[in-house]
Amino acid sequence: MVIGHKDMKRMLGVLIVAACASFVCYLFLSYRLDLLAIDGTLTDPEQIAYYQAQLLMSEIICLVTGGLLAASAMILLLFCIKSTVDAHKKELKILKALGYSDGELSLGFWLFGLGVGLGCALGGAAALVYLPNVFYRTFDALPLQPRFHAGLLCLLVLLPTLVYAALSVLMAYSTLKRPRAERARRAPKGRRREKRSFLRELERATVSNKKVLAFFIAFSCFCFSAMTQMSFSMEELASKDMAIMMLVIGLALAFMSLFLSLSELVKGNAESLALLKAFGYTGRERCFSVFGGYLPFSALGFAVGTLYQWGLLKIMITFVFRGMEEVPAYAFDLKGLFVSLAAFVAVYGVVLWWYLLKAQRASLKVVMAEI
Repeated sequence: MVIGHKDMKRMLGVLIVAACASFVCYLFLSYRLDLLAIDGTLTDPEQIAYYQAQLLMSEIICLVTGGLLAASAMILLLFCIKSTVDAHKKELKILKALGYSDGELSLGFWLFGLGVGLGCALGGAAALVYLPNVFYRTFDALPLQPRFHAGLLCLLVLLPTLVYAALSVLMAYSTLKRPRAERARRAPKGRRREKRSFLRELERATVSNKKVLAFFIAFSCFCFSAMTQMSFSMEELASKDMAIMMLVIGLALAFMSLFLSLSELVKGNAESLALLKAFGYTGRERCFSVFGGYLPFSALGFAVGTLYQWGLLKIMITFVFRGMEEVPAYAFDLKGLFVSLAAFVAVYGVVLWWYLLKAQRASLKVVMAEI
């Protein structure tokens, strides 16, 4: 099977997540290795305490943030493979009829692993530039010398490429082995429901049929909430450059996850939206029939992101940098929460409105012709 340019758009999301994960992991793993290189050379008690705190900080960030991003990349990879199989189901049926086995067809999905490798390479390259020019200028309390660590490139670029390429083939083979059954569109049984009840049932059915999108929408809101609020605190606790880095990574992950999930959601419900429009439902009713079921997941993602950034910074200040001088006290930033919440409501409202307008452009005739 030949993977087309539309499938490459799905791989763009995997590439961005992989780049962010590689950037964070290479940055702090390289920093940790450079810290270990000066172990035993420090004599000042304050420098020794700072050294130990920085060493622990690098480990926590790699394990927590890097692990979260790596797991998200794997889930996103599975989602992209399933979406690609669904998009090419007619082509796959023809190829199977011509004698191609599931194993032969799944081999073509190794390209998704290549997308992960490209993202890791870009993230590693960005970290190589950022580390000596920005990062070490911020954390200059120790006599560190930035070094090139070829082993990290193998660990964070070559190994993920091979692992995710193999996972892509295995995921594709598993998906092809158990093709998703065609959903029968039946009218609800029993007595006639009221319009409001029908729309609520449609909301629940939409979420039930697209469960994985709930994760990506919640993950998008989580990234937006955590990184925007953390950037407000990071400017005071560390530096403006660190705040900008957090903000850029958070917004990239948030908008990538949101656009990818909403594009798939609108595309998968184009027929339902066209039918509702033909039967005279208002734009607000059509919007909530598709997006309404995911609003609780959006709120949950924002709340979890708020708690995550507060907990991570609290651990850093209370335990990692405990007893160190010139470390400002940390308290929950209510102003940052309200600013982030206002930006979240405004930005996500505009995005949902834009996608609803996009969905309304397709007529019922065009949608039915594509089925």
